Order: sequence, then C-alpha cells, then structure tokens
Amino acid sequence: MKDVYLFAGSFDPPTLGHLEVVNEFFRQRKKENVKARLIILCSLNPEKKLSRWFNEIESKRLWKKYYKLSSSTRVLTNDELANNRHLRNRIIHLIRGLREGQDQLEEFKLSLLENDRERRALIIKEATHVFTNPEFSHISSSRLRALICQGNMKEAKEFVPSAMIPVLGRRFNQISTQLEMKF
Repeated sequence: MKDVYLFAGSFDPPTLGHLEVVNEFFRQRKKENVKARLIILCSLNPEKKLSRWFNEIESKRLWKKYYKLSSSTRVLTNDELANNRHLRNRIIHLIRGLREGQDQLEEFKLSLLENDRERRALIIKEATHVFTNPEFSHISSSRLRALICQGNMKEAKEFVPSAMIPVLGRRFNQISTQLEMKF
C-alpha cells in the first residue's frame, strides 16, 4: 500500500512554485524508492479570507486545468477529504514546501487540520519538508496577485502558466468591479 501525503494550502491561485513542491516531492520519493500518493488539499485560510481571489473549488479547477499532475496525485477540497472513506484510519504524512530563506517552520500552521482531525478520522503523522529550487523562491500567490493588480502581466507569466493569465486578469476585474459597487 502506498503512503499517503497531503500538501495543503489555499493555492490562491496555484503557482509554478506550488507545482515545484509537488515535482520535488516526487523526485525525493523516487530517490528513496518510495511509492507515494499525494493529495493536494485546496482549503480556506481564515487569515486570508478578505484577500482571497479563488475559493477551494475554483483553486481545485485551476490545478486540474493548468497543471499536468501524475496519476498518483489527487486534488481535493476540505469537504471531499472529510467525506473520503478510503482515507479514514490511514496514516497521512503532511508535506510542506519551504522556500530558501523565506519560510520558517513555525509558519506552518496545522490548525486547519488539527481542529478537525477527529471528524475526519485521519491519522496525521509528522510533516515532511520539501526544499524547493532557489529559482522558485520569489514566487508566491500574494506576489502574483499584486502583479496582476499592477497590470504587470509580463512578470506574472513567471509565476503561472501563460494560459492562466487571462483568468487572473478577469478575476481582478470582477473583484475591482465589486469593490467599486460597494463605494
């Protein structure tokens, strides 16, 4: 039976940096000769609620549409994970991508999973840290959203597949229109 690993985040939106974490994770497992299943969990971070562009279902759709993932990878939302009876009572290893010089271990907050562990009936094991290539260290979803807001589509193309840029531009326009209507 394959070990199950969980890569959780808001992925708002999923970036090439997130994809690098997934790819590096599988490269490490291959070196260790370990067969693994990866679940990318698209979840809400309550601390980012006001700045959120995409909900969990939309983030899941972006992962599936714009990124080629291995057959050993599934993308789920919180509700889908909670209702997945095949994962109940399985040992789940958490993975966390770390960018050189930027991420600290205490940044990794498990409150999302910890508060709901009994309901999910998941057995959470220690976190596995995946250090990504330094060339991806400048990539973050929040920086990407800032670039889109500034109209800097050229630099934004370094963060996501080019085909995703129009989707992000439309979302920015929707959010801008909603804000204008409020004021």
